Amino acid sequence: MKLEQSYVWKSSLVKGEFYDELRNLVAPVEKFRLISKISGAGIVTRVLGAPESDRLFWGKLEKEPLRIVQNLPSINLTPYQPIVYITVTEEEEGSSVQLILKPHHQASMFALLEYLGAVLCMTAGLIAFQENPLGLLGIFLGGVLAIFPTWRAKRAFASEQERCLSALQELPLQWVSSEVSVAGS
Repeated sequence: MKLEQSYVWKSSLVKGEFYDELRNLVAPVEKFRLISKISGAGIVTRVLGAPESDRLFWGKLEKEPLRIVQNLPSINLTPYQPIVYITVTEEEEGSSVQLILKPHHQASMFALLEYLGAVLCMTAGLIAFQENPLGLLGIFLGGVLAIFPTWRAKRAFASEQERCLSALQELPLQWVSSEVSVAGS
């Protein structure tokens, strides 16, 4: 499953001015690293480790595409926090800014283990069904276990993406949202 969303926004700033303004608003880092964190439910999750900064975003600003991440309090960090890949193309009046939002490539939802559990549950349900109709319950639970990780990931990423886009619009970069295209589902 590929979680990715692409947007094209317009800015009245030319490419160089846009990058200069963005660099003033973003705390620079050399690399994105994942750290382990205990969630509110007591589960260890892997999230992006943010630097100590009062800026709204942090990221890698050396070469295109620039990559930035919203600077959130540690209580709000999730594995689905998007990294925003930014590519700017100069136009006659201002510039066109392509934003691609996707989670860190190593952020995992352990779906493989959940799918294995689903297969085992369905297999046990099929075997039990030969003796008792309640075996259908095992098949049903296996189906839920197979579908849940994908549904949860899509929902969590959509929520994080919405929060990130809202924060991006607040940046004083003289830009407006103009086009949305789905790059992955």
